[in-house]
Amino acid sequence: MFLYPKIMLRSIEELDNLDEIRNELRVLPKDLDEAYGRLFEKIARKSEIVKKKCRLILGWISCSPTPLTLLELEQALVVTISNTSRVSSPLNLIRLCGPIVEVVGDNIQFVHFTVKEYIHNRHQVESYIDLTEATLSLAICCIRYLCQDHHSSDISDKDLELGIRMEMFHIPLLSRTRALLD
Repeated sequence: MFLYPKIMLRSIEELDNLDEIRNELRVLPKDLDEAYGRLFEKIARKSEIVKKKCRLILGWISCSPTPLTLLELEQALVVTISNTSRVSSPLNLIRLCGPIVEVVGDNIQFVHFTVKEYIHNRHQVESYIDLTEATLSLAICCIRYLCQDHHSSDISDKDLELGIRMEMFHIPLLSRTRALLD
């Protein structure tokens, strides 16, 4: 499918009622850049926490040297935003960021290379995403994750095994470790 119609159709799929669909179709974007612009406007109207998540996701997808999986992205967001070690709910990536991202297999990617060019273009996008800041943010997130208690070299084999078993039952390892220390 051609990219422009694909993005427009996926944008409409996200809408909840007929009036929203009519408003979206009343004046169609003239090109991809304008379609991307509309998606960025939608992100800008979201709550601050959702907007922050969207910008982190888009930045991380664009700067990661290897494709991120949905699970890795969920974990990274939890570590960055809530400073915990457990994903509480699945991430609805398309609903959050719009039709410019997609999940292929287990990997998250942009629907086209022009998305990356668009989001990093400071001359075209008022709220562009700085590639250096996104890279730094992802690096800090990875370091923060690796510094969590459950990665400590001081943890005993028994506690590590208990933590792994508890993770399988969806109980955060950090909570289990703290419970063991009490």
